[in-house]
Amino acid sequence: MRRELLTAELLEVPQRLTALEQGIAALLEHATATNRRLDLMEEDIREMKGDINGLGEAFRREVQAQSSYRGNYAQSAATGSNQDIARPFAELRGMKRIKTRQVSRARMESWLVNNVSLVEALDLRPRAWDTFLTPDDIAGVRDLQAENDAEPAFYIVVEASYTGEAEDIDKAIDHAKIVHAVTGLDAYPIVAAVRLDDKMEPEMRSRLYDDVQKFVAANDADAAFWFRLGSADLRPAEPR
Repeated sequence: MRRELLTAELLEVPQRLTALEQGIAALLEHATATNRRLDLMEEDIREMKGDINGLGEAFRREVQAQSSYRGNYAQSAATGSNQDIARPFAELRGMKRIKTRQVSRARMESWLVNNVSLVEALDLRPRAWDTFLTPDDIAGVRDLQAENDAEPAFYIVVEASYTGEAEDIDKAIDHAKIVHAVTGLDAYPIVAAVRLDDKMEPEMRSRLYDDVQKFVAANDADAAFWFRLGSADLRPAEPR
């Protein structure tokens, strides 16, 4: 009886091995299918990363475009508002009606060329020599009835930006120092901006006045005046 049982079990071994092989083959097939799915998932993830990176780059370009757009309109608004910027300074001098006239690049170049030693003695930032020739606005302010070629009563030196930053303050101050040195006239450094940079250091912020009388009274060559641009100032002009 025992011999018969052993014989039957031995006869079943090939069947069991076949079943085991089939099970292993099924597992291998399942593993292969799983690997294929994982490969597809990895590919999808790579594509998603590419899409996300693309969106990030598009967002950065949009931010840069918006910043440039706002900056350009801020400069345009400041240039178009230079009489408004100059008026409170003129009123402190008893000037009732004024006119402003931008200083040409040729005039600014001649100021530098003919006053190299004088400007060097100011000990400004090295880049001031370059930025002085590309300011946002430098304008002479005269009495309305004065001749156009008459000496200005004073100058306004403006750097404009949607968000006023430390660089705007430094540039306005450097440029104003040059104008004052070569002309002997008062030159007021002004930052025209809608808002100030939230990350501006307190020391730098302390150099910026938002009250004209206090600014002029301080007579601080390392300070500037903040002229607040309103949102309406940044709207494009209506087509004619």
